[in-house]
Amino acid sequence: MHIVRGLEPAQITWQGGAPPYYVSLIPAGQPSASPIKQFDQQNGNSLTWTVDLDPGTAFTTELKDSTGAVVYSGEQTIMSGGSDVR
Repeated sequence: MHIVRGLEPAQITWQGGAPPYYVSLIPAGQPSASPIKQFDQQNGNSLTWTVDLDPGTAFTTELKDSTGAVVYSGEQTIMSGGSDVR
């Protein structure tokens, strides 16, 4: 698991599947929950996110491809960065 810190860039990468890709962050361990963050449609295999969620937020990354296939990351928690996330 990678450390994710508030207000710092985090890279999300994936392999396989068919573009475009749809990346969302959902509450940790809740695959049917509404996303807490959705990213614009992606055509490559990575995105860089400047972390804008509060420290202590636990999430799972959800990735869907154009065929409807869905995969999930392990759970991660936002750690404090250099400044408080507001």
